[in-house]
Amino acid sequence: MAKAKYILLLLAALIGLAGCNETDDVEAIFTGKTWKLTVIKFKRNNKECRDYWVDGTTGNFNEEAFKLSNKRIAVNGAFEITFSGTTTGDDISGKSYGKGYKTSFTDSPWRANGRSNDFSVAIKKTVDEDPLATAFLKALSTATSYGGNDSNLYLYFTEGQQEKYMLFHVTK
Repeated sequence: MAKAKYILLLLAALIGLAGCNETDDVEAIFTGKTWKLTVIKFKRNNKECRDYWVDGTTGNFNEEAFKLSNKRIAVNGAFEITFSGTTTGDDISGKSYGKGYKTSFTDSPWRANGRSNDFSVAIKKTVDEDPLATAFLKALSTATSYGGNDSNLYLYFTEGQQEKYMLFHVTK
């Protein structure tokens, strides 16, 4: 009797594991909230990207511009993106809305796949008066994949030879 109970429990566990779905709930991850940029980091060493504030001519780091960008990222409504969309199978697609620091975008098409974690969004305006905002807009327009859940979102992109990611948190 105990052996039969053990076999039934094992069989139930195997059936449960076989039914596991390896697909993200893309609708829960992306829609119904506003995502705010937390930081842009290098994928390999997980360090914050500071190269956006290096003068291309002199190679000097602009500490004042860096501090100003970090103040601007705290502004309500800046460095944000919102997604709306419809899910079909593993795919979701729709429109995105957001803002760097001064540059806004609306009705920008986007898509994600919950099985492959592919991601894309078509942002047309990728230049802003703030270096971090320009990096944010360019990174969105070149992002190729995502990770995360309904509280934290990672968008991965390559810039030059460097793999980077943007980390977002929910604002509302």
